[in-house]
Amino acid sequence: VCFLRTVSSVDPETQKPLYVHGVVSALIDVEAGTYHTATVLDPQAPAMLRDQLARTTFRDHTIVAAYQEILAKGLLPLPDRLSENAQGGECDPRKLRFVMEGNRLERQSVVIYSITVRHPSGRGCVLEFSPKKPPVRHGEGGVLVGDEGGQVYSYFIPRGSVTGNVTLKPGATSIDVEASDDSAGLY
Repeated sequence: VCFLRTVSSVDPETQKPLYVHGVVSALIDVEAGTYHTATVLDPQAPAMLRDQLARTTFRDHTIVAAYQEILAKGLLPLPDRLSENAQGGECDPRKLRFVMEGNRLERQSVVIYSITVRHPSGRGCVLEFSPKKPPVRHGEGGVLVGDEGGQVYSYFIPRGSVTGNVTLKPGATSIDVEASDDSAGLY
């Protein structure tokens, strides 16, 4: 799961940044051989993406024109979807808390992080991560700078444990998850 928050514009009166939020997630059912994705973005996303496309220099103008046509209608290319909540996502970086349409990332305490993923299909998961080693921050102090100057905060938990449950089939019983202190690779 990836929780996104990006500056879409600057408020002309307050000069404070305005944000667009999004959640991109995927669940894999190894036994069934299926891969289930879900993407939800703020209702303001089409306008922001349209502005970004207008500033780019793609070689294939037919792709840009197709995207512009979809975005001009206030829509997103499928399978992405817009949030049903007019305000979209909520984010408090000081508390490391992000909430959007039932999806949630939250620092519960210094040693516990919780993630909730809810797909419209009924699939999802509720997990708690407990780092056993401190997070490693990528970039400069956890900040990566993109090609157009946008910032991404990224860190990696090299060792930890995870508990919770995963629902792979809508209406089915959730699968309990528990991984030992040797779990690695939690971004």
